Amino acid sequence: MELSKYIKSESVELNRSAIHFADYNPRKLSEESRKTLKRGIKKFGLVGGIVVNKRTGLTVPVIWNKRTNRVVSGHQRLTVMDELQKFPENDYRIRVDVIDVDEKQEKELNILMNNPNAQGSWDYDALARLV
Repeated sequence: MELSKYIKSESVELNRSAIHFADYNPRKLSEESRKTLKRGIKKFGLVGGIVVNKRTGLTVPVIWNKRTNRVVSGHQRLTVMDELQKFPENDYRIRVDVIDVDEKQEKELNILMNNPNAQGSWDYDALARLV
């Protein structure tokens, strides 16, 4: 069976050093939220994709002729993983979802992926039934 035409990424494993944060990322995380995220990653592992754009990022020296991949979604999770994995001393491997879009589309996607309005809201009755 063929993948849906809406699947626009490919899951790959990269060295952490091949990934570059987007300086423009508008998402902020309080220290308390960061601790919660870290506890969750320690308990459940890194679940869900970190999205990187292979078309953007820093160009490394020409002799290597490679570009780093810029994070589109997952900055906070990657920051916590860096701490847990002791990066940059330990250049660990990580699975990411790679996309190939221009910078304008990348920024639009970054906003969408960080937009609380695109993530829905809590159904408190359903939530109460979970606990």
